Amino acid sequence: MRLCILILVLLIFMPVSAIELWYPCPKPMSGHIEFSAGAHFWKDHLFVRNLQLRGLYYLYPGIRINGVLRGNDQINQFELTKDSKPEYYPLKPGIDELNLELLTFGNSPYGNFANSVRLGIMRYLRFPWYGKIGRMDHVVGMADIRNHYTYTGYRGLLWQFDYSKDLLGFHNTTYYEVNDLNPIKLLECYLYCRYENTWLAVEARAGRLVKRDHKSDNLPDDSDFGGNVMLGLKLEGYEASIFWEKVAGKIYTGLSIKFASSLFSRTAGKLRLDYNRACEGFVIQYPLFYKDINLSEQLPAGKEKVGQIVTERVITFWRIGMQRNFYEHIINREGITDYLLCEVVIKKEPMLLGIESIISPVYKFEKLSDIRKWDSKGIRPGQFTQIVVYEFYQ
Repeated sequence: MRLCILILVLLIFMPVSAIELWYPCPKPMSGHIEFSAGAHFWKDHLFVRNLQLRGLYYLYPGIRINGVLRGNDQINQFELTKDSKPEYYPLKPGIDELNLELLTFGNSPYGNFANSVRLGIMRYLRFPWYGKIGRMDHVVGMADIRNHYTYTGYRGLLWQFDYSKDLLGFHNTTYYEVNDLNPIKLLECYLYCRYENTWLAVEARAGRLVKRDHKSDNLPDDSDFGGNVMLGLKLEGYEASIFWEKVAGKIYTGLSIKFASSLFSRTAGKLRLDYNRACEGFVIQYPLFYKDINLSEQLPAGKEKVGQIVTERVITFWRIGMQRNFYEHIINREGITDYLLCEVVIKKEPMLLGIESIISPVYKFEKLSDIRKWDSKGIRPGQFTQIVVYEFYQ
């Protein structure tokens, strides 16, 4: 804890004159809204679930609102099974995510930093990007739906700070929980190293990391000292990575596959389709309506592109595939990105089934049955990804 505070103080008091600050905003009062419906189906059942209204809205440079609203407080909205009568559950709208976020990015000769303060209800911790190890993060599930006295969202104030210089970096996540006897929780405080080239990707973390509650839908809100490492090989857009972690004496191992853009990954992304084994069947979360707000895809006549902001939209899921989390990462900025001087155009690549992973508490492999045990005890986090570019023309 003291080490984290010392590092933060040193970073915050870097010479301010050397820092170039940037407050992300493609265009004030712009964003998008989407309505989607989910389903889980197999040969013996069809469950309609997770009616969802999602929105992201940039209010002003460095200020945005993110919201994910759910149709009711049950797992399913409508149940049709082979041997029983159809059952319908009334609409009782609930909030999965609803938060106001303040964003700041900075560049200097001493390194780059990113700062996020979110106020409200959050289910997604990754910032400013999920990296490699973030693919293995515990994705909060449905304990609130199964047990209405349990929260699966961080409710309060979430502060995240990330600093990087070349291959090394420092990350901190502090959470202030409302209505709690011990409201301040240090969720993450670690040093990290990242290296990547055309065929190899390596990432490692050491410090205070979130403790996993394996096979639980509960919210991870405790941390302890430990470390983890991920090693991946890349080929033609695909990436296969192995993972090892030890936190608070518990060891986990994992495997992650990143898919290249293909007919399969684009089709699965369009339907938001996945297969799960926890409750056997296919799950979809099909977008029925989508609209960009105060943004156009039409290229302006007679103007040239002078800059762009590259973002990545991420939807995470695990267990029975309920897709209740959403976040838009700011990945990169190039050229002139001043909305006062430019006309802004949005370009969206197809949504992809981006990453499928498995993480398991089994770490000793002495015989073939250990591999089967590793698989059966594993949890499978996954995510859909979409690159969205805000282009600036003069």
